[in-house]
Amino acid sequence: MDPLNAGILGSIALVVCFFLGIPIGYSLGIVGFGGLTYLFGYEAALTFSLRRIHDFLASFTFTAIPLFVLMGYFALYSDLTKDAFTTARMWLSKIPGGLASAVVVASALFAACSGTGIPAAAALGRIAVPEMLENKYDRGLASGVVAAATPLAVLIPPSITMIIFGILTETSIARLLIAGILPGIVASAVFIAGITLRTWRNPALAPPYPGEVSWTLRFRELRKIWGILFLFFVVIGSIYLGLATPTEAAGFGAFGTLLLGIARRRLGWDDIKRSLYDSVMVCSTIFLIIGMASIFNVFLTRTGVITALASALIDLNLPPMGMLVIMSVFYIILGCFLDSISMMIITIPIVYPLLVAMKINLVWFGVIMTIYIEIASITPPFGITVYALKGALGDLIDLWDIFKGCFFFFWMWIITLAIILLFPQLSLWLPGLIKG
Repeated sequence: MDPLNAGILGSIALVVCFFLGIPIGYSLGIVGFGGLTYLFGYEAALTFSLRRIHDFLASFTFTAIPLFVLMGYFALYSDLTKDAFTTARMWLSKIPGGLASAVVVASALFAACSGTGIPAAAALGRIAVPEMLENKYDRGLASGVVAAATPLAVLIPPSITMIIFGILTETSIARLLIAGILPGIVASAVFIAGITLRTWRNPALAPPYPGEVSWTLRFRELRKIWGILFLFFVVIGSIYLGLATPTEAAGFGAFGTLLLGIARRRLGWDDIKRSLYDSVMVCSTIFLIIGMASIFNVFLTRTGVITALASALIDLNLPPMGMLVIMSVFYIILGCFLDSISMMIITIPIVYPLLVAMKINLVWFGVIMTIYIEIASITPPFGITVYALKGALGDLIDLWDIFKGCFFFFWMWIITLAIILLFPQLSLWLPGLIKG
């Protein structure tokens, strides 16, 4: 069998492993190592695989990932999610669908001190969904907004996804992180506008909030989010001004969140241990997938599959925007079956040569890729954020009700994606001003 056919057969075998329920990290490792063994023999494949995993994961830049994850868990167990929601509720509760819009703002605020949205989905689900149901909100709206808005954490910096993308494409991680700020604000605005318009036209989805909220109370509530804003400016401000690398900023952020939680007497020893344990579990999964995917990608490269696919796409002679539209459809479909990190790591080696050949700005595409991942997190049957929310809510809401509730917000994400595609400067203006 020639190498190209071996690569195609290996890709089919990977899909079969996914459908058999074999964990994604193990599937990538099994197929990748098996393919290298077929090409070069067992001893050469074993030696190369071990060296490849070590050399790839030994990158100093990867240090930022566990630090940002730890920062997020410190923030979670310090109840910063609850602070963000209660403050946003005070300011937005009187507009149509105000509690749902408050979830969007709370998600954006928490995203400023967390690199992943899954913990926020569980925490915010326990806080916001029962309150919305108590106020007679539609079950789909109440659960769907939490599942769809908390992935803002992978768009608004700090973002683990941006770091991985930057390493895979050798793109400035500092610029990628800064690039997510304005698109994150745009996504939040699209969500709030969509919720307001929908609930204004159909008040039965979200009855008016019954309580009275004074302006004095609103301004008093702002004191609760000073810690989130401080952490955001420490981390992102230090990167933007060129005072720290992303890894150094991640260290500042994790340490600053720890001190903030202790100073406010919200982070005890048990919470610190839980933060460390949860961070280790999350990072172990991430690095397992990254390491195994690096082996699988080498296998595809050596068989010529990546080159053949890239050449076939280039031969279509489509303009850059046409190619991006096709890629958007491809990634949205792919996101139904793969988790975000696996989807990115498997496909980037294939699309990277195409992006370079078509002179598509990699910082801009990093933002677009992140939006693909956010859409993937709420689409069935995989929808990892939906499952995280369902686990937090238990029997309060059926899984299918959450997926149905996400359908409206799926289109909100599509509108956001279209805006970012049509106006690249929303992603490129701030990175162009970065210092250093």
